[in-house]
Amino acid sequence: MSGRILLAGLAWVAAAVADVPPNRLVLHYAFDLDSGRVAGDSSPCGNEGQLIGTRPIPGVHGNGLQFDGRSAFIRTLSTPSLMPEDLTLSAWVRLDEWPQGVVALIFKRNLGHHDNEGYSLQITPTGKARFVLGNGRWQRILDSSAALEPGRWHHVAATFSQPSMTVYVDGILLASGVYDHPMQHNPGADLFIGARDHLAHPMDSFAQVGLDDVRIYARALSDVEIMGLAMGGAIWLPW
Repeated sequence: MSGRILLAGLAWVAAAVADVPPNRLVLHYAFDLDSGRVAGDSSPCGNEGQLIGTRPIPGVHGNGLQFDGRSAFIRTLSTPSLMPEDLTLSAWVRLDEWPQGVVALIFKRNLGHHDNEGYSLQITPTGKARFVLGNGRWQRILDSSAALEPGRWHHVAATFSQPSMTVYVDGILLASGVYDHPMQHNPGADLFIGARDHLAHPMDSFAQVGLDDVRIYARALSDVEIMGLAMGGAIWLPW
């Protein structure tokens, strides 16, 4: 029995390595490749998403998507490439107003019960960007020191490389902290954009936002690389 478990674990690791490109960009929703109800993935990993209730709007770069805060979200099937050891979450976001509760921009659940985050990029009721990591036992919440202004586009990003986690707004580092635990992943939990899923309860944390250029990297981008994304690629980036 232990031998079969070991072989299964080795097979999963091999699949994860094979599924991640050299530049470590594992998901990129520019919303310019969408077809019907499918969010096209510009990364090499083929992590296409299912569009539920979203509508197209002018974005920062070409098209964006509007989420209604009630039932709109994107669901992306879980793959090894979306379960990295190191991580960067990145998106352009436009708030209509500060939310009534915490809302999820990017959310993937861990192996814990109910709604525990493996990793999540969120917006708080005071308009701050929030990065959450959790492994079912330990959780770390890290909020930006400044809030997003409603009615305009902001670039938000979060990175993790054990033990360091960071939050950026418009290319500026606005929070850093320590989470000295490896990431815990749940192969059975899909990735959600614009909402949070639950194991035993209805979905919630629907975001009333515009989103554009949603990215996930399987590595922690540097300060210069984050600033490059916030400046629309004005600084050279290795993708």
